Amino acid sequence: MDQVDHAWTTRDHDPRGRYDSWVDQLNTTFGYWQPTPPCGGDFQASVSAKSLGNLKVISCECDPCGGERRGADIVRESEPQERLIIQLVEAGREHMRLGDQEALLRPGDIFIWDNTQNMQFTVVERLSKVSVALPLNRLKDWLPQTWRNLPRWIKSGEPGSDLLAGYVRSLVRMDDNHNSLRYDALVDAAVAMIVASQSEPSEQISHRAGQLETVKAKIRQRLQDPDLTLESIAAANRISLRYLHWLFEGSGQTAWQFISTERLAGCKRDLSNPAFNDSSIFEIGLGWGFGNAAHFSRKFKANAKMSPSDFRASCASK
Repeated sequence: MDQVDHAWTTRDHDPRGRYDSWVDQLNTTFGYWQPTPPCGGDFQASVSAKSLGNLKVISCECDPCGGERRGADIVRESEPQERLIIQLVEAGREHMRLGDQEALLRPGDIFIWDNTQNMQFTVVERLSKVSVALPLNRLKDWLPQTWRNLPRWIKSGEPGSDLLAGYVRSLVRMDDNHNSLRYDALVDAAVAMIVASQSEPSEQISHRAGQLETVKAKIRQRLQDPDLTLESIAAANRISLRYLHWLFEGSGQTAWQFISTERLAGCKRDLSNPAFNDSSIFEIGLGWGFGNAAHFSRKFKANAKMSPSDFRASCASK
């Protein structure tokens, strides 16, 4: 039997207050929304929701209705948290607009939205849908530069749609009481399928490129750690060392070349910053993970075509 944390239906409410009660449920389940008046008289809807770790699975049926929200409305919520929602339409039709992206959803279609952007929805025909909400920061980790522009409408039959739809439906059937799964892994699986479902024209980021950006972001957080190794980077990203090397293939740099380039860029910023005038050149190199003065000087000269002291002097004279 499926675990349900919360279940609600208009059948338990007086007809005159059903829509207002529905709006309350909408705001409780999906965050703050400003509703539009219902199209019909006797409004019918139902909602059931359950939590699986950081995932929230929501099954919803409703008559035609609508609403809108602005990205800033997240502060109106009792527990403000940036969320990513994967919505699968099982029956009916719904028009959705997120930022500049629009979709008229039909059965089998998927729409991926987040609560940081302006959005409107209009249920055109009685709707049955399943939504999975997860932390938005996991998508940001994968695609730190491009997550906002990711295409959000995945039509039934398009690459990856069946895989993602199967994932959503499997979560509906999952019983938290009888599964010892790691739910953080389920979150990562969802994000991986979202990224993998995108086609790869030149301007669209691939799954591999998305993972590479995630790895680079985590490396940048540890550039000042002198004990940083490729093995520790692979372990932090839950990938093998061989997979780490594969991610960097085709990027124009090896993983270690990327680390060295980023560290040297940090050293250049500090050497050119008057706030670090009292710091010695070796102290600056040491602060960016270079444990050996001769090694730092050699690397810097190969990169900047001048010694660290000449670089600092040239910046001071400008």
